[in-house]
Amino acid sequence: MMKKLNWPLLTLLYLVPLVAILGFLEFSSRGMYQSHGDMYFAAEEFQQRLPKIEALVLGSSHAAEGIDPSQLNLNGFNLAYSYQDLYYDTQLLKHYLPKLSSLRVVFQEVSFFSLGYRTANLSPYLLHEYIGLHEVWPKLTEIPKTLVYSSSLFLHHDKFLVDLLRGKNKNNLKTFDSFSVPSQHLANDTLLRSGYRVSTTSMDHGKLIKNAETRAKYYLDVYSKKNEQESLALLRESAQSLKDKGVIYILISAPVTKYYRSHFPKAHLESLSENLEKLSTELKVPYYNFSDDEAFVDTDFTNSDHLNIKGATKFTNVLNRIIKKQIEISP
Repeated sequence: MMKKLNWPLLTLLYLVPLVAILGFLEFSSRGMYQSHGDMYFAAEEFQQRLPKIEALVLGSSHAAEGIDPSQLNLNGFNLAYSYQDLYYDTQLLKHYLPKLSSLRVVFQEVSFFSLGYRTANLSPYLLHEYIGLHEVWPKLTEIPKTLVYSSSLFLHHDKFLVDLLRGKNKNNLKTFDSFSVPSQHLANDTLLRSGYRVSTTSMDHGKLIKNAETRAKYYLDVYSKKNEQESLALLRESAQSLKDKGVIYILISAPVTKYYRSHFPKAHLESLSENLEKLSTELKVPYYNFSDDEAFVDTDFTNSDHLNIKGATKFTNVLNRIIKKQIEISP
């Protein structure tokens, strides 16, 4: 009579070596590639400054590159980040608000695509960083994706073996202090310790037009109307929590070039404006739309929809006037 196989034991005998091999490869991968982006530096600096921050900036890369908190009249910090959606803006605010004892003003940037996109879809590799750096967790439905994209081996599988054989070492990331490093010596898209991401270049007319078409198409492709109501609910949640703390909440849309704006359907822009105007009235919070502000010219932009250092300085000065006005009329 044939002896019955012990399937649980056989499965274990196969799995243990497999897990060990994958663990070794993951360990090797983390030795060759950075396991985090420069969000680490912003989070570290932000947490050190928490009790002194008076003005906070939230939003996507349009805010990250468009507002220099070192030029605000209040002690500010820019916690916006590339592809950071309204879910993470809200969760960051919820997590840190009890520790922001000096907070007076919050700027929430809302882009043409903010109501309809999700970080988990565009930058899933960032999700584990929000957990590790800010203790902010993704939605339950996004946890499987978070686990997969936290693997260095998975993210770099296409070049891992070649780099392993070449003996690749990881590159160290750097951040700079805006007061000690002259802006003209900074590489484009450099994160400063204030959370501001400085860009020093601009595009010529022809490149701006081509860039506008490409970028607008990308954001329209990833936009999903089914996310809009949830996004508006998140803005309501943030507004209420700040109202309870006596903090001024200001919604803003940052400047973009006319070339970029022209590629968005009129119905899309009208719907966005209508939603935000209604929300502004409902919540009694101001909304300032600078997306079609003609005061910002081509040379103020590093590409079709992001301000460079010249444009950010101009925009930050405008926000200073808004802060002054809102503080004067605030109860």
